[in-house]
Amino acid sequence: MAKSTNLAARAASDLTSAHQGLLRANLLFGLIQYAITSGNVNEFRAHSLADIGTKLTRTYGERA
Repeated sequence: MAKSTNLAARAASDLTSAHQGLLRANLLFGLIQYAITSGNVNEFRAHSLADIGTKLTRTYGERA
């Protein structure tokens, strides 16, 4: 029984981490969208933001 409790706790922790990571990625992609639509892409360094978003979604997607 202890193993299943530990497993459930770990799964809950991983899902919480994944949720937080995806929220951060969503914010980054929102910034990229804003930069593109506002015409200020160079000020936001959209490529760097997209790279960070890609890494976040990959990392937390694997955990989920």
